[in-house]
Amino acid sequence: NDAASIGKVLDALEIQTGAPPFEVIVVDDGSTDLGPELVQKRATLIRQANAGPAAARNTGAGQAKGDYLLFLDADCTPSAHWVERLTSAMLDTGYDGVMGTLTAANDGVVPRLVQLEVEDRYRSMARAKDGVDFIAAPSCGFNRRVFLALGGFNQSLRQAEDVEMGYRFTEAGHRIAFVADAPVAHE
Repeated sequence: NDAASIGKVLDALEIQTGAPPFEVIVVDDGSTDLGPELVQKRATLIRQANAGPAAARNTGAGQAKGDYLLFLDADCTPSAHWVERLTSAMLDTGYDGVMGTLTAANDGVVPRLVQLEVEDRYRSMARAKDGVDFIAAPSCGFNRRVFLALGGFNQSLRQAEDVEMGYRFTEAGHRIAFVADAPVAHE
C-alpha cells in the first residue's frame, strides 16, 4: 500500500549513476491500493497474498538473476549512486553483506529526533574495523549465494526480521560492510 511513494522509488532507480546493469523486482505483498498498477510497466512485478516483509523479500530474491541482492522498501527513495555504492562495497571489501543509511524524507520534530538517534548509531558503525553485525532491510544487500544458503529472511517474523538476519549472517562467519555514503530517504 505504497502507491504514494513507489513512483519516486522507481524514478530514482531509473537514474542510478555508475551502477552495473541491474534488474528491479517489486514484490506486492497484498496491496489494496493502486501501487501494483504503477509498477507493472516499469519493473518485474510479483504479486502474493500478504505474508509480511520477510516473505516478500525472499520471494523477490528467489526470482533474482544477479550475483548480488539489494533490498529497498517501497517508501525509501535511493540516492543516485545507491546501487553503485552498495555493490562496489561488496566487491571492494569481499564482504558478503552491506548496509546503507536511512535519512528522514519528511521534516518535523519526531523525524528530526529519530534521525539524530540513527546518526549516532551510524557514527559508531562507521568506526567498526571488521564490519558490523546489523542491517536495516530498507537499505541493504547480500551476496545472493550466501543469502540463499542461509535461507533468507526468517518468514516467521513480521518485524525485526532484518535484525535477526544480521545476527544470523555474522554468526555464520559472514561480514557486513557499513556503507555510509549510500543513503535512502525514508518516508
